[in-house]
Amino acid sequence: MSFRFKKITITPRQARIYLFLALVLLAAPTILYKILPSHAGQILVAAGASRDQNFSKTILYMAEHHGYGATGYIINKPLDDASITLLQRIFPFAARDQFYFGGPVATNSEIFFLIPEDEDFKAIKIVSVKTLQENPDQYNVLINDPFAIKNLRILSGYAGWYGFQLNKEIVLGGWDVIPYDGRFLKGLTQEESWKAAVDKVLEEKSSTVEVL
Repeated sequence: MSFRFKKITITPRQARIYLFLALVLLAAPTILYKILPSHAGQILVAAGASRDQNFSKTILYMAEHHGYGATGYIINKPLDDASITLLQRIFPFAARDQFYFGGPVATNSEIFFLIPEDEDFKAIKIVSVKTLQENPDQYNVLINDPFAIKNLRILSGYAGWYGFQLNKEIVLGGWDVIPYDGRFLKGLTQEESWKAAVDKVLEEKSSTVEVL
């Protein structure tokens, strides 16, 4: 038995339509990024609809948020004892209370430094340890100097979302968004910092209602 396949002919007009649709799909994340707000540089506060225990009573600093996805770091959840012991072999001059669970992605394999730009944490930057290791001299001085490393937070892992996943979770009530505030990093326990962030959420929502 022989089979005959029908030859498919694509006309120039159809080719232009397919090309147009392909370009629209490629450009969609960029177009939507212009429409939807980016929360980069802001704080995510775990809300009641979030059921993932990794994020229970957490606040996250958002490093990136665009049409192709989002990256954030939990900044108030202490790391577990076993992981701290493991990482202290790499960072012997860091105190145990400097180690934090940055997120469920690549925990213990992707490490980041949360670096305050002043003593009140009014501004911070988060840098990958792998990036710092590209300059070995500077990196070795940093991790071997107890005075240089004492103001850092060492984050193990990160949180990541694919394109527009985070926007959907916010709409469904998994997260609230507030401006970054350095007081969330000043001598508070995990629960205290989360409650302070929740109070800020309620304050902002109250202000919005009053304006309306």
